[in-house]
Amino acid sequence: MVATVRSDAPGACIPRTRLPDGVYDISVIRCGGAAAVCRPFKTSAEGSIWDDAWLVVGPFLNANDGCDGTGDTFSNHIAPSRIECFYPAAGEELPYDPAAPGQRSLGYRGTTGLGGMPLIVPFDDGFDDGFLNLDGHYGDRFNVMAFLVTYVEYTGEPAQVGVCVGSDDGAQVWFNDIMVLNDPSCRFLGACEAQVTVDVEPGVYRIAFGVWENIGRWRGLLALTDPETGEPIIDDGSSPWRFLGTERPPADRFPGGAYPCVGTPGPRFHRGDADGNGDLEITDALRILSVLFLGGGRIRCDDAADADDSGELDLTDAVTILNVLFLGTGMIPPPGPTLSPCGPDLGPDRLGCLEYDGCR
Repeated sequence: MVATVRSDAPGACIPRTRLPDGVYDISVIRCGGAAAVCRPFKTSAEGSIWDDAWLVVGPFLNANDGCDGTGDTFSNHIAPSRIECFYPAAGEELPYDPAAPGQRSLGYRGTTGLGGMPLIVPFDDGFDDGFLNLDGHYGDRFNVMAFLVTYVEYTGEPAQVGVCVGSDDGAQVWFNDIMVLNDPSCRFLGACEAQVTVDVEPGVYRIAFGVWENIGRWRGLLALTDPETGEPIIDDGSSPWRFLGTERPPADRFPGGAYPCVGTPGPRFHRGDADGNGDLEITDALRILSVLFLGGGRIRCDDAADADDSGELDLTDAVTILNVLFLGTGMIPPPGPTLSPCGPDLGPDRLGCLEYDGCR
């Protein structure tokens, strides 16, 4: 059923109709101007999620510029809070302490609430065009970062979706409690400078979009795409995606029926298991040595490879593993080794854990 409204009409009236029981999706298309040009409700025609669909918290001062390597973007800038567990609504405050363990930011320079903590506010740069101009929202800044948050819902069968990001400078994207993209680049804003494919199942997703700034302009944009065709997903009712914007949905609408990561401080892993196969063995030490000195292989969970929990990935991690395995000396701090249950990093540091599949 469609209600057509004249451009000069004050509202719309859908004729009285008896509808069967069920859930109905109501799509609203906004029109304006003499020619009544219409645009989708929460995205541009190119798929960029509109400015008014985002919440924002920041800016947080960087320890460095956030675009010359993964160290800064993998680190926690909002401690003791963690972005994995951050499902905000407008007007709420973010627990933040510049002296918290694992804190990477050097301070907060934004609006505070009544409790003196960073305030989550609707994003507003003065233009609703899908280009998120953080300088327009905060004023000109440098060596800072901020997190933007929006909510979307997927109503189809389990599938994949593309995420297409442009940013000036570095960017990071989370779907609920999973980091799906980390791109610490120094660059000007482009339409799709980084992209990734994400597995999805029916339910609501919180998209957190971190944007880092060195100097110059501070901007970003994010769109969802069809991973097979590359075409943007538009908020016009033609796809199984719904762009919910800034309104936080109830927990039972998320996959699993709860806000992911509630009450947990971070990803779970076994310390010392550098290759992520679930066992502590010589291959873990060899993987670390190969990455450090031969430039071979890769480590998906740096926290797991940090066998001595020093907060750094270095030679002593391989030595710690070899001592435990073959000399029976030393120990591997929690959470580990692999005879113990998986757990989070109890002392968050500049390392991160992009993916770990060794929990059993």
